[in-house]
Amino acid sequence: PHKYLLHYLLSLKHWMNRHSWERTPVAAAAWALLRDSYHGPLCLQHPPQHIAVTVLYLALQCYGVEVPADAEAERPWWQVFSEDLSKPVMDQIVLELIRVYTLDAEI
Repeated sequence: PHKYLLHYLLSLKHWMNRHSWERTPVAAAAWALLRDSYHGPLCLQHPPQHIAVTVLYLALQCYGVEVPADAEAERPWWQVFSEDLSKPVMDQIVLELIRVYTLDAEI
């Protein structure tokens, strides 16, 4: 998923307002989430591009950053990167990633 995330981050950086991008650590958070995803079976259960888009989506959500013109677009920004990814699948990946953090807290 690393090469996908790198590509998605670079593309999203060009879409975003420079000030919004630089004042929030979205990229660092997305990389951290991706690294943490290896503590569970995510990389074995989902395509790498789905994991990359989902960690980017979650990082944006965590910082309250919105992708410009997403509300006016015909489809969500994340489907530009992965057309076969659905919101329910993305939600499932988020839940599985949260489960990794829950397991870590229990140990």
